Amino acid sequence: MRSPMTHQSSALSMFYKGMSLKEIRTHLAQENNNLSISRSTLERWILRFTKIAENEAAKHTPKVGPVWIADETVLRLGGDGKGGRNVWLFDIIDRDTRFLLATHMAFTRTTKAAQTLMEKAYERAGNAPERVVTDGLNVYVDAIERTFGADSKHIQSTPFVEKDSTNLIERFHSTLKTRTEIMRGMKKPEATRKTLDGWLIWYNFLRPHDALDGKTPAQEAGIEYPFKSWGDVIESQAYPTWGEYHDDASTAKHTKPTESQPERVHKAKRRQPRITPPRLSR
Repeated sequence: MRSPMTHQSSALSMFYKGMSLKEIRTHLAQENNNLSISRSTLERWILRFTKIAENEAAKHTPKVGPVWIADETVLRLGGDGKGGRNVWLFDIIDRDTRFLLATHMAFTRTTKAAQTLMEKAYERAGNAPERVVTDGLNVYVDAIERTFGADSKHIQSTPFVEKDSTNLIERFHSTLKTRTEIMRGMKKPEATRKTLDGWLIWYNFLRPHDALDGKTPAQEAGIEYPFKSWGDVIESQAYPTWGEYHDDASTAKHTKPTESQPERVHKAKRRQPRITPPRLSR
């Protein structure tokens, strides 16, 4: 039987590579003698360890190049039925390092949405680019002017020119197919935004890129991130407690460590109310 840490690491890796929670549960059961891990346990693992990775990533500022490329793509939340709804995902990426500076989700393609994307990227990089390359969508014109002023030149381009082409982010969107698969069945914007933030961490800090000779965008941007995998993120914390591994100890196959009655009473007095995390809706 593999350790709980290995189960957690596998679950996060599979989730951010595009597997649904149902598929992850099935895979873990097949690989571990029908081990039953509940959906809520998987959700808790993903939310908890993604947040740890995000907090560490926020401590580091990437050294990016002078040219950023922005684009948008549509995603349908809640499936293709009547309850589904289209949302727009705005992305901006550094040309030299492939570092994804910011992602923003909006229900419409407006100047405000594009400006929010630019402001997030500006804050992440700590400086303005020399040039911002976009497609012909007009909302970028005012968004770039309002955010960067005269410090940055806006270039409206296509994938078919040699200089300042949008081809990089067009190729990047093929990578985003895994992100689309993760989010397609989601219904709640809050859970979708949390997943977007986690996917950004996986893409920038944990996923090696062939175009970067096996390095991550974070490494290419000069960041010394302490985690090389989700396993490293998990191992940086204390060994998972029983409550984090099983929702119901009475149905678990493993043996829960015993403790003295006084210790149980002491823990009961200091126990805090449990806050239920938002569901990932998959």
